[in-house]
Amino acid sequence: MELGQKLKECRLALNKTQQQMATELHVTRQTVSHWENNDTYPSLDMLVTLSDYLGFSLDTTLKEEGTDMIDSINKELTAGKRYKKIVWQLAILASAFLFFIAILTYGRATQNQLIDRFNPFLKETYGYALLPEKVATKKVRGTQQSTDANGKTTTKKVVLDMPQPVDAYVYSDIFGAGEWLKFQVGTIPKGYNMLLCCIKDPT
Repeated sequence: MELGQKLKECRLALNKTQQQMATELHVTRQTVSHWENNDTYPSLDMLVTLSDYLGFSLDTTLKEEGTDMIDSINKELTAGKRYKKIVWQLAILASAFLFFIAILTYGRATQNQLIDRFNPFLKETYGYALLPEKVATKKVRGTQQSTDANGKTTTKKVVLDMPQPVDAYVYSDIFGAGEWLKFQVGTIPKGYNMLLCCIKDPT
């Protein structure tokens, strides 16, 4: 007996309509109709559910049905594995792309030169800025080496005035367009605080 005929006979024996059976198995009525007409086969999981629901022997059914249904189930399993593999690959690619965008966004927000250097969405342009003549410093502890006339090297601890980064508005055109950027500079001689720089602009 074909599987579709067996499903139909078992359903009728339980006084169930196709719609009732579909609702209780969480499928559509058309799906049940396709099963009973042997247009399609249930998946392996659904076949186990059907055997419990309708009360027939799954082992006997598989033996009676022959290789057609088994081949169909194997194809579905293979297709399912292939689909999962493709989904995983797409998920990995999407995650990598989002991570890449997040890194570029972080680099732009923090003005990280190393990251901005590899940002393909930024183009190089030239701008100019006026740096402050006075740069704030921070005292840091360090060491200083010196060599005397006899070639003897001595090391002593010193306190150094370390220049701090400065913020300057970089003009990218004559109309005043630009952005605030952070620069690491040393001591700026008076009258030499004009800066010409090559920057990466998102526009």
